[in-house]
Amino acid sequence: MKILITGGAGFIGSVTAAYLLDKGFEVNVLDNLSTGHRDFVDQRASFFLGDIRDRNSINASMDGCDAVVHLAGKAIVSESILNPSLYLENNHLGTINILHAMKELSVGKLVFSSTCAVYGNPITEIIAEDHPTNPINPYGESKLLADTEICRFSTDYNLNAISLRFFNVGGSYKNNNNNLFGELHDHETHLIPKTIKNRSIDVYGIDFNSPDGTCVRDYVHVIDLARAISLALEKQMVQKHEIYNLGSGIGSSVLEVVSEVEKVIDSKIIRNNVGRKIGDPAYLVADSKLARLELGWETQFTLNEIVRDSLRFIQALI
Repeated sequence: MKILITGGAGFIGSVTAAYLLDKGFEVNVLDNLSTGHRDFVDQRASFFLGDIRDRNSINASMDGCDAVVHLAGKAIVSESILNPSLYLENNHLGTINILHAMKELSVGKLVFSSTCAVYGNPITEIIAEDHPTNPINPYGESKLLADTEICRFSTDYNLNAISLRFFNVGGSYKNNNNNLFGELHDHETHLIPKTIKNRSIDVYGIDFNSPDGTCVRDYVHVIDLARAISLALEKQMVQKHEIYNLGSGIGSSVLEVVSEVEKVIDSKIIRNNVGRKIGDPAYLVADSKLARLELGWETQFTLNEIVRDSLRFIQALI
Protein backbone atom coordinates (compact mmCIF):
# COMPACT_ATOMS: atom_id res chain seq x y z
CA MET A 1 0.00 0.00 0.00
CA LYS A 2 1.26 3.46 -0.91
CA ILE A 3 0.52 6.19 1.63
CA LEU A 4 0.69 9.98 1.58
CA ILE A 5 1.59 11.42 4.97
CA THR A 6 0.88 15.13 5.26
CA GLY A 7 3.04 16.80 7.90
CA GLY A 8 5.49 13.92 7.57
CA ALA A 9 8.51 16.02 8.57
CA GLY A 10 7.08 16.81 12.00
CA PHE A 11 7.34 14.78 15.20
CA ILE A 12 4.42 12.38 14.81
CA GLY A 13 4.67 12.47 11.03
CA SER A 14 8.36 11.54 10.82
CA VAL A 15 7.91 8.70 13.31
CA THR A 16 4.83 7.44 11.47
CA ALA A 17 6.62 7.55 8.11
CA ALA A 18 9.56 5.56 9.48
CA TYR A 19 7.29 3.10 11.26
CA LEU A 20 5.13 2.44 8.17
CA LEU A 21 8.20 2.06 5.97
CA ASP A 22 9.50 -0.54 8.42
CA LYS A 23 6.14 -2.32 8.03
CA GLY A 24 6.50 -2.50 4.25
CA PHE A 25 4.35 0.47 3.19
CA GLU A 26 5.46 2.86 0.47
CA VAL A 27 5.41 6.45 1.75
CA ASN A 28 5.15 9.90 0.22
CA VAL A 29 5.64 12.86 2.57
CA LEU A 30 4.14 16.32 2.02
CA ASP A 31 5.39 19.08 4.33
CA ASN A 32 5.97 22.84 4.07
CA LEU A 33 8.77 22.65 6.70
CA SER A 34 7.26 25.53 8.67
CA THR A 35 7.75 23.48 11.84
CA GLY A 36 9.01 20.17 10.45
CA HIS A 37 12.58 19.25 9.52
CA ARG A 38 13.71 17.87 6.16
CA ASP A 39 16.49 15.90 7.87
CA PHE A 40 13.88 14.05 9.97
CA VAL A 41 12.18 12.49 6.95
CA ASP A 42 13.15 8.83 6.52
CA GLN A 43 15.38 8.55 3.44
CA ARG A 44 13.21 5.73 2.08
CA ALA A 45 10.24 8.10 1.72
CA SER A 46 9.57 10.32 -1.30
CA PHE A 47 9.54 13.92 -0.08
CA PHE A 48 7.37 16.69 -1.55
CA LEU A 49 7.89 20.28 -0.41
CA GLY A 50 4.44 21.83 -0.39
CA ASP A 51 1.46 23.00 1.58
CA ILE A 52 -2.00 21.61 2.28
CA ARG A 53 -3.38 25.06 1.45
CA ASP A 54 -2.13 24.54 -2.14
CA ARG A 55 -4.11 22.05 -4.23
CA ASN A 56 -1.25 21.59 -6.74
CA SER A 57 1.08 20.49 -3.93
CA ILE A 58 -1.51 18.05 -2.64
CA ASN A 59 -2.28 16.53 -6.05
CA ALA A 60 1.39 16.05 -6.92
CA SER A 61 2.16 14.26 -3.65
CA MET A 62 -1.07 12.22 -3.58
CA ASP A 63 -0.89 10.91 -7.14
CA GLY A 64 -0.66 7.11 -7.15
CA CYS A 65 -1.42 6.74 -3.44
CA ASP A 66 -3.94 4.31 -1.96
CA ALA A 67 -4.55 6.18 1.29
CA VAL A 68 -3.78 9.42 3.14
CA VAL A 69 -2.55 9.88 6.70
CA HIS A 70 -3.37 13.52 7.33
CA LEU A 71 -1.16 14.85 10.15
CA ALA A 72 -0.39 18.35 8.84
CA GLY A 73 -1.77 21.33 10.71
CA LYS A 74 -1.25 23.80 13.52
CA ALA A 75 -1.39 22.47 17.07
CA ILE A 76 -0.53 25.03 19.75
CA VAL A 77 -3.49 26.10 21.86
CA SER A 78 -2.04 29.45 22.97
CA GLU A 79 -1.12 30.37 19.39
CA SER A 80 -4.62 29.49 18.22
CA ILE A 81 -6.09 31.97 20.71
CA LEU A 82 -3.84 34.73 19.41
CA ASN A 83 -4.33 33.86 15.72
CA PRO A 84 -7.53 31.85 15.22
CA SER A 85 -7.71 32.49 11.46
CA LEU A 86 -4.36 30.72 11.00
CA TYR A 87 -5.86 27.61 12.60
CA LEU A 88 -9.03 27.78 10.56
CA GLU A 89 -7.02 28.14 7.37
CA ASN A 90 -4.64 25.25 8.09
CA ASN A 91 -6.70 22.75 10.04
CA HIS A 92 -10.16 23.23 8.55
CA LEU A 93 -9.65 24.57 5.04
CA GLY A 94 -6.47 22.52 4.57
CA THR A 95 -8.43 19.37 5.38
CA ILE A 96 -11.12 20.35 2.87
CA ASN A 97 -8.37 20.62 0.23
CA ILE A 98 -7.16 17.14 1.12
CA LEU A 99 -10.67 15.73 0.84
CA HIS A 100 -11.31 17.30 -2.56
CA ALA A 101 -7.99 15.97 -3.87
CA MET A 102 -8.87 12.49 -2.60
CA LYS A 103 -12.19 12.66 -4.46
CA GLU A 104 -10.49 13.91 -7.64
CA LEU A 105 -7.77 11.24 -7.55
CA SER A 106 -10.07 8.42 -6.32
CA VAL A 107 -8.13 7.84 -3.10
CA GLY A 108 -10.61 6.08 -0.84
CA LYS A 109 -9.03 5.87 2.61
CA LEU A 110 -8.13 8.57 5.14
CA VAL A 111 -6.64 8.47 8.62
CA PHE A 112 -6.85 11.88 10.30
CA SER A 113 -5.12 13.27 13.37
CA SER A 114 -7.94 14.68 15.44
CA THR A 115 -7.46 15.76 19.06
CA CYS A 116 -8.87 15.51 22.55
CA ALA A 117 -9.19 19.32 22.43
CA VAL A 118 -12.53 18.89 20.63
CA TYR A 119 -14.10 17.82 23.94
CA GLY A 120 -13.37 21.09 25.73
CA ASN A 121 -13.92 20.98 29.49
CA PRO A 122 -14.90 17.35 30.11
CA ILE A 123 -18.00 16.54 32.11
CA THR A 124 -16.45 13.17 33.03
CA GLU A 125 -12.89 12.41 34.18
CA ILE A 126 -12.51 9.68 31.55
CA ILE A 127 -13.55 10.74 28.04
CA ALA A 128 -15.19 8.32 25.61
CA GLU A 129 -15.97 9.06 21.97
CA ASP A 130 -19.62 9.80 22.72
CA HIS A 131 -18.63 12.61 25.11
CA PRO A 132 -20.12 15.93 23.91
CA THR A 133 -17.80 18.01 21.75
CA ASN A 134 -17.50 21.58 23.01
CA PRO A 135 -14.04 22.98 22.22
CA ILE A 136 -12.91 25.95 24.27
CA ASN A 137 -10.14 27.22 22.00
CA PRO A 138 -9.73 27.82 18.23
CA TYR A 139 -7.38 24.84 17.90
CA GLY A 140 -10.07 22.44 19.11
CA GLU A 141 -12.72 24.24 17.05
CA SER A 142 -10.67 23.94 13.85
CA LYS A 143 -10.10 20.22 14.38
CA LEU A 144 -13.78 19.60 15.10
CA LEU A 145 -14.70 21.43 11.90
CA ALA A 146 -12.27 19.17 10.04
CA ASP A 147 -13.85 16.08 11.62
CA THR A 148 -17.27 17.33 10.51
CA GLU A 149 -16.10 17.77 6.91
CA ILE A 150 -14.58 14.28 6.93
CA CYS A 151 -17.84 12.81 8.18
CA ARG A 152 -19.77 14.56 5.41
CA PHE A 153 -17.35 13.39 2.71
CA SER A 154 -17.45 9.82 3.97
CA THR A 155 -21.23 9.85 3.46
CA ASP A 156 -21.38 11.80 0.20
CA TYR A 157 -18.39 10.30 -1.62
CA ASN A 158 -17.96 6.80 -0.17
CA LEU A 159 -14.79 7.70 1.72
CA ASN A 160 -13.41 5.29 4.31
CA ALA A 161 -12.24 7.61 7.08
CA ILE A 162 -10.90 7.20 10.61
CA SER A 163 -10.28 10.13 12.95
CA LEU A 164 -7.83 9.31 15.72
CA ARG A 165 -8.20 11.67 18.66
CA PHE A 166 -4.70 12.06 20.08
CA PHE A 167 -4.04 12.90 23.70
CA ASN A 168 -0.53 13.98 24.85
CA VAL A 169 2.32 12.45 22.86
CA GLY A 170 6.00 11.87 23.66
CA GLY A 171 8.91 9.52 23.10
CA SER A 172 11.00 8.67 20.03
CA TYR A 173 11.46 5.86 17.51
CA LYS A 174 14.49 4.06 16.09
CA ASN A 175 13.80 2.56 12.67
CA ASN A 176 15.17 -0.64 11.11
CA ASN A 177 18.17 1.31 9.84
CA ASN A 178 18.98 2.55 13.37
CA ASN A 179 17.97 6.12 12.57
CA LEU A 180 16.31 7.95 15.46
CA PHE A 181 13.17 10.08 15.03
CA GLY A 182 11.71 12.36 17.66
CA GLU A 183 10.47 15.76 18.74
CA LEU A 184 12.22 19.05 17.98
CA HIS A 185 10.53 22.45 17.97
CA ASP A 186 12.11 25.89 17.66
CA HIS A 187 9.90 27.01 20.54
CA GLU A 188 9.18 23.99 22.72
CA THR A 189 5.78 24.00 24.40
CA HIS A 190 5.39 20.32 25.32
CA LEU A 191 5.93 19.48 28.95
CA ILE A 192 8.29 16.50 28.78
CA PRO A 193 10.94 17.77 26.32
CA LYS A 194 10.73 21.30 27.72
CA THR A 195 11.38 20.03 31.26
CA ILE A 196 14.26 17.80 30.14
CA LYS A 197 15.95 20.59 28.20
CA ASN A 198 15.47 23.47 30.64
CA ARG A 199 15.75 21.62 33.97
CA SER A 200 13.01 24.01 35.07
CA ILE A 201 9.33 24.38 34.29
CA ASP A 202 6.60 26.97 34.56
CA VAL A 203 3.58 25.32 36.20
CA TYR A 204 0.49 26.93 34.71
CA GLY A 205 -1.98 26.75 37.56
CA ILE A 206 -1.83 25.02 40.93
CA ASP A 207 -5.51 25.48 41.82
CA PHE A 208 -7.22 22.99 39.48
CA ASN A 209 -9.64 20.42 40.84
CA SER A 210 -7.05 17.63 40.82
CA PRO A 211 -5.17 15.77 43.59
CA ASP A 212 -2.18 18.15 43.54
CA GLY A 213 -3.86 21.19 41.96
CA THR A 214 -2.14 20.87 38.56
CA CYS A 215 -3.58 19.84 35.18
CA VAL A 216 -3.98 16.11 34.54
CA ARG A 217 -3.23 14.70 31.09
CA ASP A 218 -3.04 11.31 29.36
CA TYR A 219 0.41 10.58 27.89
CA VAL A 220 0.91 8.22 24.96
CA HIS A 221 4.13 7.04 23.34
CA VAL A 222 4.53 8.15 19.73
CA ILE A 223 5.22 4.53 18.73
CA ASP A 224 1.81 3.57 20.09
CA LEU A 225 0.27 6.29 17.91
CA ALA A 226 2.15 5.11 14.81
CA ARG A 227 0.94 1.57 15.50
CA ALA A 228 -2.65 2.83 15.78
CA ILE A 229 -2.30 4.58 12.43
CA SER A 230 -1.01 1.35 10.88
CA LEU A 231 -3.95 -0.59 12.32
CA ALA A 232 -6.38 2.06 11.05
CA LEU A 233 -4.93 1.79 7.54
CA GLU A 234 -5.37 -1.97 7.62
CA LYS A 235 -8.92 -1.88 8.99
CA GLN A 236 -11.55 -3.10 6.53
CA MET A 237 -14.39 -0.57 6.33
CA VAL A 238 -17.47 0.14 4.30
CA GLN A 239 -17.72 3.84 3.39
CA LYS A 240 -18.07 5.37 6.83
CA HIS A 241 -16.35 7.64 9.34
CA GLU A 242 -15.08 6.13 12.57
CA ILE A 243 -13.65 8.04 15.56
CA TYR A 244 -11.28 6.55 18.13
CA ASN A 245 -9.65 8.05 21.22
CA LEU A 246 -5.99 7.14 21.64
CA GLY A 247 -4.83 7.31 25.24
CA SER A 248 -3.58 5.15 28.06
CA GLY A 249 -6.55 5.82 30.32
CA ILE A 250 -4.09 6.92 33.01
CA GLY A 251 -4.01 10.55 34.06
CA SER A 252 -0.71 12.14 35.10
CA SER A 253 -0.57 15.61 36.62
CA VAL A 254 2.02 18.19 35.66
CA LEU A 255 3.85 17.65 38.95
CA GLU A 256 3.78 13.87 38.53
CA VAL A 257 5.34 14.20 35.07
CA VAL A 258 8.00 16.55 36.41
CA SER A 259 8.81 14.05 39.18
CA GLU A 260 9.14 11.29 36.55
CA VAL A 261 11.55 13.45 34.56
CA GLU A 262 13.60 14.02 37.72
CA LYS A 263 13.90 10.26 38.22
CA VAL A 264 14.98 9.65 34.63
CA ILE A 265 17.56 12.45 34.39
CA ASP A 266 18.61 12.09 38.05
CA SER A 267 18.46 15.84 38.56
CA LYS A 268 16.22 18.32 40.34
CA ILE A 269 13.74 20.32 38.28
CA ILE A 270 12.99 23.90 39.33
CA ARG A 271 9.25 24.57 39.50
CA ASN A 272 7.89 28.07 38.90
CA ASN A 273 4.24 28.49 39.83
CA VAL A 274 2.52 30.88 37.41
CA GLY A 275 -1.09 31.60 36.47
CA ARG A 276 -3.35 29.35 34.48
CA LYS A 277 -3.30 29.37 30.69
CA ILE A 278 -6.50 30.46 29.00
CA GLY A 279 -8.43 27.45 27.74
CA ASP A 280 -6.76 24.75 29.84
CA PRO A 281 -9.13 22.02 31.11
CA ALA A 282 -8.28 20.37 34.44
CA TYR A 283 -8.57 16.79 33.13
CA LEU A 284 -8.04 15.22 29.70
CA VAL A 285 -7.89 11.44 30.06
CA ALA A 286 -9.01 8.96 27.40
CA ASP A 287 -11.34 6.03 27.42
CA SER A 288 -9.82 4.01 24.55
CA LYS A 289 -12.00 0.93 24.90
CA LEU A 290 -13.38 1.36 21.38
CA ALA A 291 -9.89 1.40 19.83
CA ARG A 292 -9.08 -1.77 21.74
CA LEU A 293 -12.25 -3.53 20.60
CA GLU A 294 -12.34 -2.40 16.97
CA LEU A 295 -8.68 -1.76 16.09
CA GLY A 296 -7.03 -4.23 18.45
CA TRP A 297 -5.00 -1.33 19.87
CA GLU A 298 -3.84 -0.48 23.35
CA THR A 299 -0.84 1.33 24.75
CA GLN A 300 2.37 -0.63 25.31
CA PHE A 301 4.59 2.03 26.90
CA THR A 302 4.60 3.61 30.35
CA LEU A 303 5.16 7.26 31.25
CA ASN A 304 8.67 6.33 32.39
CA GLU A 305 9.44 4.85 28.96
CA ILE A 306 8.00 7.91 27.21
CA VAL A 307 10.32 10.17 29.25
CA ARG A 308 13.32 7.90 28.68
CA ASP A 309 12.79 7.82 24.93
CA SER A 310 12.28 11.59 24.83
CA LEU A 311 15.59 11.98 26.65
CA ARG A 312 17.28 9.55 24.24
CA PHE A 313 16.34 11.72 21.26
CA ILE A 314 17.35 14.98 22.95
CA GLN A 315 20.74 13.49 23.88
CA ALA A 316 21.23 12.34 20.27
CA LEU A 317 20.83 15.94 19.09
CA ILE A 318 23.60 17.27 21.34
